[in-house]
Amino acid sequence: IANRIKKKKKAKILSRIVQSKKLLLDRGFTSTLLETEDIHLKRRTEEAKLELEIRKWAMEKNIAQDSGQSFIPPSIRKTIDEKIKQDIQNAKELLKLRKEK
Repeated sequence: IANRIKKKKKAKILSRIVQSKKLLLDRGFTSTLLETEDIHLKRRTEEAKLELEIRKWAMEKNIAQDSGQSFIPPSIRKTIDEKIKQDIQNAKELLKLRKEK
C-alpha cells in the first residue's frame, strides 16, 4: 500500500512539474530558467530521499536497541556484505586453482 501511495505522489508531482513548465514556457520564460528550476527540484528530491533514509535508519536503530543488538548503519552493512562476497569469490578461485594442480 505504501508503494502505491508513493507512486501516486510521484505521479502527481511529475504532472505538476510538466504543467508548471508548460505555463512558464507559455509566459515566455527561457529554457535556462527551466533548467535551473530542474536543478533545484533535483536537489529538493535528493534532500527528501536522504531525510527518508535517515528516518529509516533511526527506526532500525530503535528496533536494534530495543532488541539488545548493536546497530550497524546500512551503508556500512552494504560495504561489509560486498567485502564478504569478494572474500567468498576469492576463496572459490583459490579452491579451483588448488584442484587444477
